[in-house]
Amino acid sequence: MRTTDFSRAPRQARAAAMVVAEVAEMPELTDSPDAPGARASGSSGSSGRSGTSVDVRRVALSWARRARRTSATVDGAVWQTAYRLRGPERVRGVIAYLETAEQALALAGALAADGRGATVRTRVLVAEESGYSNGVWRAEGPTMAHVERFTPVTREVEHGVEPPLVADPRVTKRGASSRRGGRAGRRPRGPVRVPGSPVDAHAMFIGATRYRGLRSWLVLSREWFPMVAKMRRMHGYLWHAVYWEAPFTLGTLAFFETRDDLLVFARLPEHRRLMQWITRGTRNGTGGYIRLHVAAEPRGTTDGGDRVGVHRPVGDRDAADTHGTADEHPAGGLA
Repeated sequence: MRTTDFSRAPRQARAAAMVVAEVAEMPELTDSPDAPGARASGSSGSSGRSGTSVDVRRVALSWARRARRTSATVDGAVWQTAYRLRGPERVRGVIAYLETAEQALALAGALAADGRGATVRTRVLVAEESGYSNGVWRAEGPTMAHVERFTPVTREVEHGVEPPLVADPRVTKRGASSRRGGRAGRRPRGPVRVPGSPVDAHAMFIGATRYRGLRSWLVLSREWFPMVAKMRRMHGYLWHAVYWEAPFTLGTLAFFETRDDLLVFARLPEHRRLMQWITRGTRNGTGGYIRLHVAAEPRGTTDGGDRVGVHRPVGDRDAADTHGTADEHPAGGLA
């Protein structure tokens, strides 16, 4: 159910903003034997690149360790986790949640200034005031229920169209959409998108559910894995991760290119069924929450801008003063 009071929800739900920061583990394209300032090699160019690659990985690992410590001890620290992308662009990163947007902006600057030769990319996202809570994590009372209708996407708002019902049997009934030629069949279609980076996201959600036990996890898995398979094929999907807290709490972080991409994900049939299943009393779970975060501009506004802080080393100086706009990457219940 919708709420603006997360006082009884886990600490992640109470964070007002978050920071995503990362460094590359691979040399940039300009790092070649012919590039200005490239390291000289006594033999072949490949050995020079190999040595440089080792140096870059070492710098990235060192930065990641410092970033974890800083994110955990900075003023306003709420929760943080690390990630590593192993795709074509290997990176190490940290995701940190803060009490205020100002603290998040300050942390982003601190992580960037600590690059020590590494190119640091940062993104600050600010939590929307309204979110969702259920059960024992709901400040208004331990009610388990889902919203009647989904949050409208931009086009629905512009045209005054009412968003669809969550519990629409034409969609949530297994096999209904596949018989009607829709897109909601259980088998995902199309290629899996090349994983993106959370630093390129303009919207993300973090949410968790306190389940009853292993049986609930087993039932959850029947919808969860097909849902994730479809999500990874969706336009605008970038990256996601799952976290666990004792005894039976599972949480998800999912990053998307736009807020509309995120809201479209919520309408998947599998997700609709999970929303109804988990809020059907307390047999399967006793609490849940969802918070949406949207990208902040450098001064802390949240107008959906597309700037990513890119901090590059210049000479012997750190790159905290050098900013640029990053290129777009090529590649529980929510309503």
